[in-house]
Amino acid sequence: MKSSLVLPFCLILIFQTVFMMVFLSNGMVARSLYTNEINFIEKDVQNSELLLEREMVQHWLNDIRTSTTVQKKIQSVLDEQAKKPEDIQSDWALNAAILDSIMPDVLDLLHRSYGNSIYVILNGPASGQSRQGHKAGVAVMDTDSSSFAADNSDLLLLKGAASISSDYKIPLAGEWQMDYDMSMDASDAYRFYNPFSIAKGTRVLGSTDRYGYFGEISSALQEDTAGVCYSIPLVVGDGAVIGILGGTMTKGQIYALLKNELFHSDADTIQMIARRESGSYSLTPVLTYGSAYNRCFGKREKLSFMDTEWQDIKKIIDENGDSWYLTSMKLPIYGSDSPYVSTEWQTVVLRRQSVMESFYQKLLNGLLWGCAFTLLPGILFALLYGEYFTRPIRRLIGQLRSAESGSRIRLQRTWISELDELSRAIEILSADVVESALRISRILDASGLPIGVFEYLPDQKKVFCSRSLFELLGIQETDEDYTYLEPEGFAKMMQVLGNGIRESEDVSLYQISREHSIQYLRLKIVKAGNGNQTGVLLDATEEVEKQQRLERERDYDQLTDLYNRGAFRRSTEALLGSGKLSCAALIMWDLDNLKYVNDTYGHEMGDRYIRLFADQLKRLSSLGAVVERHSGDEFMAFLCGDSEEQIREEIRQFFCSVRGVSLKVDEDYELPLRASAGVTWYPRQARDFASLTRYADFAMYMAKHSTKGVLQEFDFSSYQKNSYLLSGREELNQLLERDDVPFAVQPILSRNGSIFGYEALMRPNSKNLKNIQEVLTLAKRQAKLPQFERLTWVCAMKWFRDHEAELPAGSRLFVNSIANTSLAPECLEELIRLYPDLLKRVVLEVTEGEEINSSDMGFKTRAVERTGGMVALDDFGSGYSSEESLLNLNINIVKLDMELVQGIDENPDKQELAANLIHYCKERGILVLAEGVERIEELHTMLMLGADLFQGYYLGRPELEIRPVNPYVVEKLRVLSQK
Repeated sequence: MKSSLVLPFCLILIFQTVFMMVFLSNGMVARSLYTNEINFIEKDVQNSELLLEREMVQHWLNDIRTSTTVQKKIQSVLDEQAKKPEDIQSDWALNAAILDSIMPDVLDLLHRSYGNSIYVILNGPASGQSRQGHKAGVAVMDTDSSSFAADNSDLLLLKGAASISSDYKIPLAGEWQMDYDMSMDASDAYRFYNPFSIAKGTRVLGSTDRYGYFGEISSALQEDTAGVCYSIPLVVGDGAVIGILGGTMTKGQIYALLKNELFHSDADTIQMIARRESGSYSLTPVLTYGSAYNRCFGKREKLSFMDTEWQDIKKIIDENGDSWYLTSMKLPIYGSDSPYVSTEWQTVVLRRQSVMESFYQKLLNGLLWGCAFTLLPGILFALLYGEYFTRPIRRLIGQLRSAESGSRIRLQRTWISELDELSRAIEILSADVVESALRISRILDASGLPIGVFEYLPDQKKVFCSRSLFELLGIQETDEDYTYLEPEGFAKMMQVLGNGIRESEDVSLYQISREHSIQYLRLKIVKAGNGNQTGVLLDATEEVEKQQRLERERDYDQLTDLYNRGAFRRSTEALLGSGKLSCAALIMWDLDNLKYVNDTYGHEMGDRYIRLFADQLKRLSSLGAVVERHSGDEFMAFLCGDSEEQIREEIRQFFCSVRGVSLKVDEDYELPLRASAGVTWYPRQARDFASLTRYADFAMYMAKHSTKGVLQEFDFSSYQKNSYLLSGREELNQLLERDDVPFAVQPILSRNGSIFGYEALMRPNSKNLKNIQEVLTLAKRQAKLPQFERLTWVCAMKWFRDHEAELPAGSRLFVNSIANTSLAPECLEELIRLYPDLLKRVVLEVTEGEEINSSDMGFKTRAVERTGGMVALDDFGSGYSSEESLLNLNINIVKLDMELVQGIDENPDKQELAANLIHYCKERGILVLAEGVERIEELHTMLMLGADLFQGYYLGRPELEIRPVNPYVVEKLRVLSQK
């Protein structure tokens, strides 16, 4: 075994070592190592570029680009002095005022930016004695950009009037000048002024970024200072260019940005910021970092480079003939529309080629020697491990050979998991049946599960019993893990279980009463083919109690301990289907004061109120009633009896007892227990559960909305008439939420036959709500008239807008409004915002069904008058439309009730009353509209009496579509009006 294990292992190790060395020398490893070095230099330049882009471009340049306060202050000075941008070229006093005005913003910009200085140059003189070529301006330098001094002690004034130094406590620099000397011949010195030179001939509107210039710090800005500057044109008014705004950043500040992100700053690495013309194979260094630059590249103005096998890596030869790898990334300084787009600014990294090659060569040699030296320890380890691994196997074989036959084998552990597993298997196989039984008992004890086991052995006429079996049966415990009993003794012991419930063919459940509790035991017996019977006794107390709790939670309401809906329905339907009932009543209660209790004393007191009523209902349970909590404050009971009179008496007694009960809500007040109820009878009124529930609910609803605190019996005639009050509740909610109700319109004609307007009549498309009156009644019962009023106006105005093109020009829309319901101010304002042109053609029609609330109706009438609309009083002479309404409201139109109009041609009393009303309205400039005109004789009579407007079936019926009025009727109206 030792030879078979060690020899192949050594051969494999030798082969792997040779293969690895060949692979490292000739494979892709060497190439990958060198490529990694190339990747490192590329990552270095990427990190530098990202840092410069974030800190210098996005922060420093953006601070200058987005500074608009300087331009705004300059424009403000021009406006105050009534000057034009052209005056800056000659008016030195104006320039001085501008510089003094913008100085706080210049200092603020300097403190916000990371740069070294901020400068402003105006295209004009600084004083009356300014020489030719000198420009007014200001420049302030921050000597320590890493800190902020509130007294400006860390600032120096490079350019600007001496008064600025005095006013802002800024020391003068050694090279301080009052203005900018722009008269030197060297044009390179003024490149920072290019944004003005390029933009001055145009009107610059919007952003000035495209004219921004980026370059080295000129001696005209700061002497003997290495770094970069950035300038943008100053623009005021309608795009006039008056100067430049810019800033500088020194070489040291840029290095401070880079040094924490740079790779090794050593003699073999150079970093620079350079300028490159598009398409050129040379760079112009601007700022360089690294001690090797001056030594290796001298004073070269440009660095020419050549391509390499790597796309982004270039090569350059220094003055000593050494090769350097160069990689660069473009800084996003200029946009595509910039005048300087052909110039690229780049961050550049150079690294000596020989250093990079020597690093990967040393690493490769180290890897090869490492592979060689690991071979010898590997072989030695294989020999030692072979000896170590086979020793416990040889020892285990020796123990097995020396073991006595028939005895239980104990094997020494080898601490090798597979061998130890084999040892345990051998030990288990060597145990006899008694030891197997012992093991089972101990497993049961160790598991902690309440399980007892026994096995009847007919061939031995004994019963094997585990110790846990005695514990479950409550018999005195034994010290042994198991025992054997005679069959007679075992049967006597099992009699303690008593009679059980058979759950299946071989499983039974037993209940045992203990001193303070009840225990449930489940017994399962399995018969084997050899006649043996194995039994398992399990403590099922927790399972049974859990099932009982689940069943109770399923059937009972947790707050009141009454049946819930499902249990009540099942119990009631069982009684209804039993065929044993002669008479029964289904009663539904609704607590009258629960909302008041919750709102006033809190929901905890409300729960006590609910439980108090539930406790009273439990008295009905003692009479055989099935009682439930139906919902939050609704309860139901199904009470059986011999006759309706008997049940009525029991209900009456229950109501009397409830009236004497109250809930103490505070020290001085007890709230009486009150509930409204509805009752329906079996079998006289209904025989099925659904109908009984629906009828009792309806009766309770009628009691709740008539006289609270009473019992209302179900009445079928009332149900036929008012069932929609229940069935239509959800439909009303859907109607109010939908904001999409169809309207029928009925034409209203003038005396000359022209259409004065249309009355919008809502036609709810509902299954249970047959007409608008039922909708209004249900909305009033549910206190939803405000929502209905909103629905009416929103849908009517939407209909008006959708059909505006179909209506005659200038015709009006009559919209019915509930007299005692206000329209929410926010809804009214929304309508005014959406329909300003249509509201002046709206006629607010005050309906007759409700008493007019002066505040609510006054709010709506004032809103109509505000938009130019009109107000009409509907059905004058009936309902609440009376003379009082006519006097109190600013009415434009009075609609005579159809009861007055119909048959008026045959009734002199109606004619006299109508004539008086028309005369009264005429004197006050109120139009009179005759409703309900159904015959030509009625039309003729109302014309003769002086009515102005006419509406009725004779002229046109309400239609969902806008239809033209019958030409014959129009002609008749014209002819009759001329008589």
